[in-house]
Amino acid sequence: MKRLFALLLALVLVFSLAACGQEPASDSGNDNGGSDSSTNDGEGYELVMWMFSDATMNEQGELFDKWRSDFLSQHPEVKSIEFIAKGDSELLTGVTAGVGLPDVLMSSFTYGRSYLDAVDLLDLTDLYADEEWADGFYEDAVAVTNVDDGYWAVPFMSYVPLIWRNLDALEAAGIDPAEGEPTMDAFIEHLKQVNDAGLIATHSWSAGGVYGPGAVMGADYEKFGNPLEIVDGKTTIEPTALTRTFEYILKINEQGNTWAYSDDAAVEAFKSGEMAYLLGGPWDEPSWQQAGVNYDVVLVPPYEEGSNVYGGFFGWDGFYGIDSGDEGRNEAIKAWLKYLGSFDVMKEFTEVIGRPTLRESVMNDPEVQANPVAAVQAKGMEYTRLRIDYFTYSFYWITPVTDLAVKVADGSMTPEEASAQFVVDLNALYADAGA
Repeated sequence: MKRLFALLLALVLVFSLAACGQEPASDSGNDNGGSDSSTNDGEGYELVMWMFSDATMNEQGELFDKWRSDFLSQHPEVKSIEFIAKGDSELLTGVTAGVGLPDVLMSSFTYGRSYLDAVDLLDLTDLYADEEWADGFYEDAVAVTNVDDGYWAVPFMSYVPLIWRNLDALEAAGIDPAEGEPTMDAFIEHLKQVNDAGLIATHSWSAGGVYGPGAVMGADYEKFGNPLEIVDGKTTIEPTALTRTFEYILKINEQGNTWAYSDDAAVEAFKSGEMAYLLGGPWDEPSWQQAGVNYDVVLVPPYEEGSNVYGGFFGWDGFYGIDSGDEGRNEAIKAWLKYLGSFDVMKEFTEVIGRPTLRESVMNDPEVQANPVAAVQAKGMEYTRLRIDYFTYSFYWITPVTDLAVKVADGSMTPEEASAQFVVDLNALYADAGA
């Protein structure tokens, strides 16, 4: 598994998750805290929590501060909880280094296998034995944390690729946003129509990983098997499985700009109404609101009319505990994790931040559903595909698809060649990891 760590560490520096939307940040506290340095001095445990940088800022930061205060008032056995902001790659490298560990970790489920193999995660099986608390999570969100005879994380928030639509640009191009959900072919025609109107249709979809070629790839996920199977270190994916994916990435790019979805120029063009469609995530909405954009949002379209196989993959973030070896401290950690995974906390997060949470009961709540963006995200979580082989090797598949999409876009590979090469490249990664 050491080869797995090495590969993951290399890949994460290139493909950091869009979910946290931040570069590595300086610590807001010291790096020496955590389960091996904070003890119960008779006045309560002093816990340390590493978390996404953006979770410590603005409205998210205010929410976590509020939740911490509420929790501490209810749990005298916990004296304090220190939040330390870390970038996505820092979370992975910090944990796998195995020193100065926190008590609680906010991170992607992408890294679950790496964490489980690198450190002593706290087994949360007894939390899930509480049916009243456990009921209401998305079933798959709990299932992916259940490996090696234990439960290793508490699901919290999700992210689904979304197509933001500038309604002023659509009106200028003569496109009626109320005409219903387009198929992939109809979407291509809409892109052409925008360009014909003298506007910019969209950005490049050959870059951006999950929020680019991976979004188109998701509409073909039925060809991958569910779940993805690895037999003798090789996938069961057919060499032709991604031909259509690469064909449509090329079609979109032919109508799009060369910008990546996250480029400042693309964002500003969308805000100004010069660009009609921007592929992104729920974290983009505050920018549109602040800029006064007239917008709505749809999922990445399916290929067939009436299909519920939408494009995109969705990913999950949640919370892990680090096993301290001290029963009392471990119980304090579990209590904090259980609080963060509660219905009330997760509903408040969705209502205030606008991000989907991993409680189906929250996403189906009438008050949440009244928000049109939240309703689309809930639909996406029902009908898009979980990122391939989550909690095991999930970084692997996006690396070759992104590399190959660029080659298809520049004409150095045909879609057929790229599809066949994808299977070869993916198998090589799994073999190197010892799958």
